[in-house]
Amino acid sequence: MHVKIIEEVTSVLSDQDAAVADGKLAEVAQSRTYGELRRAATRLVLKLDAEAVRKRKEKARGQARVRSFREESGNAGISGREMPSVEVLLRTTRRSTPTSSSEVARYEPAGAAIDKQAINMISH
Repeated sequence: MHVKIIEEVTSVLSDQDAAVADGKLAEVAQSRTYGELRRAATRLVLKLDAEAVRKRKEKARGQARVRSFREESGNAGISGREMPSVEVLLRTTRRSTPTSSSEVARYEPAGAAIDKQAINMISH
């Protein structure tokens, strides 16, 4: 399982950076829980390639999907995977349209930018 976590998290790195990450993570893998290893791997990937999170999001966004299904109770269920974080957060609040830039900033990941056109698109 540790190998799978390392492989998943480092998949966005160049071969050279992945080799560095594999060496460092192999040293700590046996003394960490799965969650601890995933966090350590994510931190290391960010140090090695600052664009790694953006690359991973773009890659995963290509696999975005929404699935509806019938619950055992007879009601409906819905699940979404790999959806844009800001859109999901805005849509799941009681008031889906932010009223100020500070309210928008509350939902933005650090360093991310959301434009007014995107807000209008997802709030209508």
